[in-house]
Amino acid sequence: MYLSIYCYEKRLWMKTLENMALSGKKVYAMKIWEFFENMNEAVYASDVDTYELLYLNKAARDLFQFKDESDYKGKNCYEILQQCSSPCAMCTNNRLKPGVFYEWSRFNPLVRRSYLLKDTMVIDDGRRVRIEMAIDLDI
Repeated sequence: MYLSIYCYEKRLWMKTLENMALSGKKVYAMKIWEFFENMNEAVYASDVDTYELLYLNKAARDLFQFKDESDYKGKNCYEILQQCSSPCAMCTNNRLKPGVFYEWSRFNPLVRRSYLLKDTMVIDDGRRVRIEMAIDLDI
């Protein structure tokens, strides 16, 4: 019963995000961030063109042990989430399209966990924003 409800909520979230991306409507940052904030999965958002981190939900902040927004906001995703000095070789930004999810899996050596990753792009006031949800496969 609980798994069924959980899966339904995840599908609803995916469909909502997909519809927002396809419609070309502005993503209302506060509302969408509120939606992600208490999810058990780590979620982050970054600028597709500059790699600037825009948001990490509570699960992601806890995972990377960030106490404050200033620990990550405005910094490059590859520096903060992968400890790289340039964009990651496995970056999927070039595969992202509004309204479409790209799914892949990866082991993150920094946190020593394997993840199923669901990436998409939304357009927020002309800005291309990557949203990634990481589902822990090691649970």
